Amino acid sequence: MTSEQLDDTILIALAMREEAEVIASELRAEDIDAFVGNARHANIDWGWTLALSGMQVFVPHAKIQEAKDAIRRPIKVAAEHRDREAEPTRRRDHWKV
Repeated sequence: MTSEQLDDTILIALAMREEAEVIASELRAEDIDAFVGNARHANIDWGWTLALSGMQVFVPHAKIQEAKDAIRRPIKVAAEHRDREAEPTRRRDHWKV
C-alpha cells in the first residue's frame, strides 16, 4: 500500500450501495476525493457487506471535516424545507356531496 492509500479515512458506513455511491458522488462534486469501499463484496454476496460494516465511503484524512460539512448541508436544507412545509394541507373535496 502506498502512503496515499493509508491517508484515507472512513467518513460513513451505509447498508445500501446506492446511498454510498450518491454520497461519494456528491463529495466528488465538492472536489473531495471520495470512493466507496466494500463495493465488490456487494456484487458477490450482499450478506458479506453487512458483515464487513456496510458500504464505506472513504475520504482523505485531511479533508474529513470538509466532507462532514458537505454531507450535512443537504440534510439541513431538506429539514428547513420540511419545516416550512409544515402548514396543513386544505381539503379540496369540500364541494362533494
